Amino acid sequence: MVSDEEVITWYNARWNKKRKRHITIDTSLNTRGENWSWEMGEEIIESYAITYNVDMAEFNFLKYWPNDKPLLPQFMVAKALRGNYPAPEPLTFKMLAESARAGKWLYD
Repeated sequence: MVSDEEVITWYNARWNKKRKRHITIDTSLNTRGENWSWEMGEEIIESYAITYNVDMAEFNFLKYWPNDKPLLPQFMVAKALRGNYPAPEPLTFKMLAESARAGKWLYD
């Protein structure tokens, strides 16, 4: 059975070497605390799925890493071209650990 600490240790070994941030089970990968880019988020999730053999078929990547807002402020863009840029849902280590124990993604 995968423990909470095991998931945190896995993450720290690969992605927290230089930053050395304090990671808890409630730390979010994509909001506040870590706030990784889309590309890094994809790499982390792929590694997680392989490491813990988690079926990610139900995982909605865009829920946690939605499209980034463009550099141009929205008031400078024609109304017809303005997009909807929702805030990302938090993706916590608790979610990763619970899904690893279940063998499938539990949250989408």
